[in-house]
Formats: sequence, C-alpha cells, structure tokens
Amino acid sequence: MCESEEGQGCTSLKRVKIPDSVTRIGQYAFGECIELTELVLPDSELYVDDYAFYDCYSLKKVQFPEKTAIWGRDVLPDDFWKTKIQEDTQGCIYVGEMLLKCEPKSDSIVIREGTAFVAGDAFLGCGALRKVTFPESLVSIGNGAFEGCEYLREVKGGTNVKYIGEDAFYNCSRLEGIDFIRNAEFVGEYAFSNCSSLTSLDWPESMPVIKQGVFSGCSRLRDVRLPENIESIASVAFSKTPWQENTAIIENGGIYIGDILLINMSRIKDKKNDFITYYPWNVKEGTRVIAPYASDPYAFHVLSDVKELKLPEGIEIIGEGAFRDCSHIKSIEFPEGLKKIGDRAFESCYNLEKVRIPESVTYIGEDVFWMCSDLKEIKVPKHLKDEFYYDGTAAVIYY
Repeated sequence: MCESEEGQGCTSLKRVKIPDSVTRIGQYAFGECIELTELVLPDSELYVDDYAFYDCYSLKKVQFPEKTAIWGRDVLPDDFWKTKIQEDTQGCIYVGEMLLKCEPKSDSIVIREGTAFVAGDAFLGCGALRKVTFPESLVSIGNGAFEGCEYLREVKGGTNVKYIGEDAFYNCSRLEGIDFIRNAEFVGEYAFSNCSSLTSLDWPESMPVIKQGVFSGCSRLRDVRLPENIESIASVAFSKTPWQENTAIIENGGIYIGDILLINMSRIKDKKNDFITYYPWNVKEGTRVIAPYASDPYAFHVLSDVKELKLPEGIEIIGEGAFRDCSHIKSIEFPEGLKKIGDRAFESCYNLEKVRIPESVTYIGEDVFWMCSDLKEIKVPKHLKDEFYYDGTAAVIYY
C-alpha cells in the first residue's frame, strides 16, 4: 500500500512506476508533486483513494491498470483530462475503460459497453437522473459516484460489478432496488446510506463482512436476508432501519443480531421513564462474533470494572477496536475455537500483563496490543509467526 500523504510534496519527482504488489494508493499519497509528468499504475486489483495525485498539474502521461477496483474522487488533476476526453451524446466523458464524469442530457443514461469502472463523483448530485443502465463489462463504482442523485429510481444490469465505493449511492432517496450487488466482493462504508426507498435486501455470500453505515438511515428497509457465512456486521451498518429495530435483541446491555454482538453498552437509558439501567460487563453464551467498533466509543470502551476478561466458548471473531481503551483489564482468557482478532482489538489496554493467543487463531490483525504498556508476555502460536507484528517491550513467545 502507498500510504496517505506518503509522497506528498515531492517536488523533484518526475516519473512514478508503482509495482504490481501495491493494492491501494491512499489519499493525497502523491499530492502536490508538481514536477510529476509520467505515472505507471500497477496491474493489480487497485484501490485508488480520493485525491491520490491531487495538484500534480504537470502530469501528461498515465498508464492505467486493467484491474482497477475503486477509483476515488478527483484522483488526477482536472487539467490532465482536458486533452483526453471522449464525450458521448449522453453527456458522459470517458477515458479508456473509465467513465470519468457525466452531466446527463436526459433523465436516463446507458453506460457504454466496455466501461470497466465509474470514477468517484462521476454523477455527483445529478438531480434529474432517474434511470441508469450498467453494462456487463462494469466491475467498479467509485466513491460517491452517484451520491445525491435523489431522483434516481432504477439501476439495471451490472451483474458483474465487484466493487462499490464509499458513499457510492449515498442519499439516493428514491432508489428502489440494488440487484447489482449480487456478485459484489466489496461495498464501502455508507454506500447506500439514506436510500430511504429500499425495502428489501439479499446480501451476497461473497461478502462476509458488512461495513459501517452501509444501510444506515434506510428508513423503509424491513426485509433483510443474510447468508449463513456472515462474519461481521458493523455497529451502525443498519442503524435507523426498521429491520434492525425489529430484529435486534437487547440482553444485559448488549444489542444482538443473531449470534453477533452488534453493540455493547454498560448502561441503557429507558426512553419512556427516563432512567438509566447499569449492566456489568457480559457477553452472552452462544455469541460467535463481537462486531468491529461495536459501540461509539468501542464495544467495551473504558469499562473500568473489567479487570479479568474471559470470553465464552463459541466466539470465533473479535472485531477491530472491540476492547480498545479498556485500561483496567489485567488478564484475558480467549476460548479455543477463536479464529480471528481484528486490528487494534486491545489497543491501549494499559494494565494488561499477559496474553496467550490460542492455536485455533488463523488471522491476527495489525497493532492488536498497541500501547499496552504493562504487557510483559505474549504467547503466540508458531503458525502466526510471519503474521504477528509487535514492537513493544513484552516478550513474545512462539509455542
């Protein structure tokens, strides 16, 4: 990955060839590289983030990849496109296989066959747009591509779409169906947020994780069918939807959907009687997943009474940031059968002293124990030796 702002302001940089091993170029990664004239992008399934080459106004030549996954907002400077545009009769501007920008000349658009990806913000705020037909060649829809198209009702085709960026259809309040996600492999945060005309959803097996806010504010969404292989639902993925209100179960301060702990709260306020009920820390038996960011703040964030953490049998996944800042935890007992621990799951658990990762774990994320300053010993299975990264002072013992 090329990190955000990694090469920003490198005024002497004239040519960049990014290797095929790179899968993501972050925001402003090469912003303001004012002498950059040539760019070769890798032939990987590349996620190019918003403003990656912002203000590189000397850029003349770009070799585009064949497999670009997501093309964000304003990736390249506006001047680059002025000599390379192909505007069709519908008001759409294409560069090779990319639909860069469209100012529709009617309320219905047919994206031409051969188009592989729609750039970020391509149809941003096209208020008159009512119908879009995707070609079978389309694989990627960029960040905010149709954001604010409030009269867009129908999207046809697109059965081969694999990637849908953040905010892609945000505030498309009249959009009635999203069949084009049936084969998707990635849907970004808030992609369909505030699509208030959506009433039903079949989530595909190809995506076991549902990210933050994807369907938040879909005020008519009542029928949601999830596959059996679902691994995680982010805490606000379905917030303010009838489906979550009708499906979720509140038990001992936790909000559950099936065997997923969606949100954990140490206190719950009764809306009618205006009083607060306090709950001890608890994860009920039968829980399989503790969702990433399972509350705001995090799932068990700053629960000062939690000193010994024993998770029940059956938990397979601990989400990203789940126990961040639980500074009073001194010991953790993981169940055998645990498979995944997300990034920064126990970050800033300052009093944590010893940890043993069970042999059943097959994936451990980045910075899981970052800033656990009292940590003295971490026991890690040998098969995770190449994956586990830790730069603190604790002894790491591989067993």
